[in-house]
Amino acid sequence: MNDARLYGIFVLMTRIYNIVLLFSFCLLFLSCTQKKNKARALSDFVPEKVSVVFQISDLGSLRSDIDNNSLIPNYNTSVPYRFISEIRLLDSIRSKGMGLLCMSDVDDRTEYTYITRQSDSVSILNSISGVSLESYQFDKQEFYRSNSMEDTIYLMNRDSILVISSSDRLLQSISKGNVERSDGFNKIIKINIDDDLTSIIKANSMSLSDTTMIDMASWMGLNLEILPNGITASGVALDQDSTSQLISIFRGLIPQQSDIAKVVPLESNSVFSFTYNDFEILNNNLINYRNGNDSTDVVHDLFGSINEVGQIKSNLGGAVVLKSLDQVITMETLSKYTNELETYKDVVVYEFTENDLFVDQFDPLIREAHPTFCFQLDDFFIFTDKDELSKHIITSYLNNNCPVSYTHLRAHETSDDISYAV
Repeated sequence: MNDARLYGIFVLMTRIYNIVLLFSFCLLFLSCTQKKNKARALSDFVPEKVSVVFQISDLGSLRSDIDNNSLIPNYNTSVPYRFISEIRLLDSIRSKGMGLLCMSDVDDRTEYTYITRQSDSVSILNSISGVSLESYQFDKQEFYRSNSMEDTIYLMNRDSILVISSSDRLLQSISKGNVERSDGFNKIIKINIDDDLTSIIKANSMSLSDTTMIDMASWMGLNLEILPNGITASGVALDQDSTSQLISIFRGLIPQQSDIAKVVPLESNSVFSFTYNDFEILNNNLINYRNGNDSTDVVHDLFGSINEVGQIKSNLGGAVVLKSLDQVITMETLSKYTNELETYKDVVVYEFTENDLFVDQFDPLIREAHPTFCFQLDDFFIFTDKDELSKHIITSYLNNNCPVSYTHLRAHETSDDISYAV
């Protein structure tokens, strides 16, 4: 090969190399530019160690729902209620789209942070009658405070996102990048992103009663619907693949339709129920959770014919409800522990002798339940601790005075709902 031909090949290879190098630089530049221009998410500003996040699609609609609700105004001193209902500077941003209202515990106080997308927030807020903003510097960054209302409010605007907080220290911590980054939070906040109102709860320390705290799950996400006479919630919970969390009790189970509302009197104070499709799995999960022993064959026979267990509390007493898949099997199993007492409105009421059965089997799901009476209403076997409550439930059921008669209470039938409800 002559020198001229070698030189030509060298020049051609050099040109190809330069083109490839230039193309690579262009790709790198475009990649960096796209990354730089990528809009930050509202969740990028959620405070570290947040307790509860309310994901609100429209503040105006939420305010209207709250005003029309008969229950929420009874809690008018709570932080979320006061923020949504009373802070005037929200009037200018309430129709600007999605917002996150975050609750954080700071020095034994509940502080709030509200995050929403607002490109020209400072000038908008300055234009509100009776609201004035004062700017100040921290760590070479600009912040604002407003003393025009009952409480001092602190604000910052970053990347067209407005962050409002009741705590100066909390806002400054967010500006330093101290935000919620856990995998569980990032996962659950994306599950119901399009719903009108969602509550995202850190569930590793929840109150089961006035004296009992439990590790429920890592995070819970509940879709909330505010109705004129109540609030409904349904959603999901995430665990940490640990038997120490209460939600692990339902691992491997398929949620079933909840029908307990059919037998709950409207005057009840609280109702709790859980469903399951396989008692053997549920029982093994309970054993692992409690580090206890297996239950008896009698218990297996009884609860193997059940797919929902509930607990009702009222001023008249407490009740446990079982929804049976096979009334004959359930009745035969219970017959050893019942004695007929009386008939009330054509319903036979029995004495029930195994008073600790439900607590022994389902603790911590069922607690403080020691029934002495039982009776059957169609598919439901109901156990009460007071004769007066038995008669009240029977009367309510026969007179259609139960929530199932009202259209605003619905049974969730999809497997996307968690397998227990409160």
